[in-house]
Amino acid sequence: MFAAEFSDTVVHGTGTYEVVWSPSKGCAMYNTANGAVIEDTGWGGGPGFTFTGNGYTGTVGIPDRYTLHDGGVSFDGVYLFTGWTTCLSTCSADGSSPYFCQIGTLSVTYITSSESPGGHGADGNELRVNNTSPGVFRKRQMSALTTTTVLTSIPLGGAAWDGHGSWEDAAIFGDTYPFFFDTFAQPILTTFPAPWYDEILAVKPDGSLTVWRFAHTFNSGHNPNFQVQEAIQACSQDGNFCMWARSGWAHSGPTTGASACTITSDCRGDIFIVKTQ
Repeated sequence: MFAAEFSDTVVHGTGTYEVVWSPSKGCAMYNTANGAVIEDTGWGGGPGFTFTGNGYTGTVGIPDRYTLHDGGVSFDGVYLFTGWTTCLSTCSADGSSPYFCQIGTLSVTYITSSESPGGHGADGNELRVNNTSPGVFRKRQMSALTTTTVLTSIPLGGAAWDGHGSWEDAAIFGDTYPFFFDTFAQPILTTFPAPWYDEILAVKPDGSLTVWRFAHTFNSGHNPNFQVQEAIQACSQDGNFCMWARSGWAHSGPTTGASACTITSDCRGDIFIVKTQ
């Protein structure tokens, strides 16, 4: 099963069509502009759906309408996540958290601003983790979004914080396996003034506050490509490797073919891999 977002204007943040495809059930589409859900017959309908002859239609049970930022599916195939960019009407979810749609139903839930929504997160099978404040990640059950457990309490020492998460190993081993994330610092650094700057980290999601530190990214924090600028990592499904793209401290070379690069504009982004063992 996978999900994809579609837009009539082909501009990021303007789309309103979130589509899920299952090899056994077919397609299901959620239109976040009007709340309509359309499903192939393989989904079987359910409470609130109407059979149209070649599928099912219904409307989600909340009035929230919005454009899409991103989306995804939980590894167990139960939940669809829809992050939002622009509120069209009645947006109850905190702006930094997605809506949680139970696939095959008209049920949509969300995290409010009073429930530790936080920034970037990662999703496992039944758990979501997110960066609720600098140095702090929390976990929550997707079926019980308001109850959280603190997983990290990292003394950042002044590091600019952005925690992009990766939890691909949960697809194979379940939600007890660690999730990974990265930190990045600005302005330009040529040394590490304290721990936690520009690092690849992993967290044990059991509430023990266990954090593993695997590597420095040696990232400058400056690149025209956002993925490179923040050295956003992605880790393998077996949890043994993490990779990231980074624009180093003027050591990567230029994209122009010149003998040296300008760290804020044309330093090349290269991919690096670390073994997380």
